Amino acid sequence: MFENDIQNEESLKRKINLQNKNDDKANENIQNSQDQSELIR
Repeated sequence: MFENDIQNEESLKRKINLQNKNDDKANENIQNSQDQSELIR
């Protein structure tokens, strides 16, 4: 049972980590498109 809890926690950490990376990437993309629209003006 205990082993399973540890695996679940590791799995959760990985998911959160991936989610955070995706969020960072999305924020970066938003920033880039804002920068580009500034250039266009």
